[in-house]
Amino acid sequence: MKKKIIWIVAVLLVFALALAAYWTFLGPKANEGEKKVTIRVIVEKEGINKSFEYDTDLDFLGQLINEKKEELAAEISDMGGSFVKGMAGYVADESKNEFFSIKINDVDAMVGIDEIPLTDEDTYTFELTTW
Repeated sequence: MKKKIIWIVAVLLVFALALAAYWTFLGPKANEGEKKVTIRVIVEKEGINKSFEYDTDLDFLGQLINEKKEELAAEISDMGGSFVKGMAGYVADESKNEFFSIKINDVDAMVGIDEIPLTDEDTYTFELTTW
């Protein structure tokens, strides 16, 4: 029984160290300083096509969306990491396989909003789509 506990603690310790190493060496890097960024929201079926420009010194897109949540009329879900459920007052309908895709300068994002570093002059587009 004692050996099992030691193994469990050892595995948890290795996992914690691996996670710390990932965030230190491989995780997204913040772009420090003042940035001018644009958040664009497109919900074609509702006729929504809005742009919001911000001057910010925040590091990641998730931070900016949380800070401007009311203005963006954003709804964020926190299931295993933050993701956008709603923007501009429209909430994606999961029963219709709707979701908000994220593009950075018209290129699909490969990570969630908490891992997207804000970069000066970039445009972050949230477009309602289905899968």
